Amino acid sequence: ATTHATTNATTHATTHATTHETTHATTHATTHETTHATTHATTHETTHATTHATTHATTHATTHGTTHATTHATTHETTHATTHATTHETTHATTHGTTHETTHATTHQTTHETTHGTTHETTHATTHATTHETTHATTHATTHETTHATTHGTTHETTHATTHATTHATTHETTHATTHETTHATT
Repeated sequence: ATTHATTNATTHATTHATTHETTHATTHATTHETTHATTHATTHETTHATTHATTHATTHATTHGTTHATTHATTHETTHATTHATTHETTHATTHGTTHETTHATTHQTTHETTHGTTHETTHATTHATTHETTHATTHATTHETTHATTHGTTHETTHATTHATTHATTHETTHATTHETTHATT
C-alpha cells in the first residue's frame, strides 16, 4: 500500500510538473517565433509595396513635370527664369523648415510607438517611419534631379535667346550708325 501510494503520488507530481513546464516552454517558443515571423513578413511586404508604389508614381509625375517645364522654359525664357529662381528659393526655404519640423515630430512619435512594445504598435510605428523616410528620400532625390534638369534647360535656353537678341540688335545698330556717319562724313 505504501509503495503504491508513493509511486502514485510521485508519478502524478512528476507528470504534472513535466506537463506544465513543457507546455509553458512550447507556448513561449511558439509565440516568440510566430510573432517574429509575422512582424518580419509584414514589415517586408509593406516596405516593398510602399516603395514600389511611391517610386512608380513619383517617376510618372517627374517625367511629366520635366517635359512640361522644359517646353515652358523654351517658350518663355526670361520671364520663366526669373519666376523659377524666385519660386526655387521660396520653395527651398519652406521645404527646409517643414522637413525639419516634420522629422522632429515623426521621430518623437515613432520612438513613443516603438517603446510601447506590442506587435500591433511596433508594426504601425515601423510602417509609418518606413513610409515617411522612403517618401522623404524619394521626394528629395526627385526634386533635386528635376530642379537640376529644369534649371539647366532654362539657363541654356535663356542664355541662347538673350545672346542672340543682344548680338542681333547690337550688330544692327552699330552697322547702321557706322554706315550713316561714314557716308555723311565722306559726302
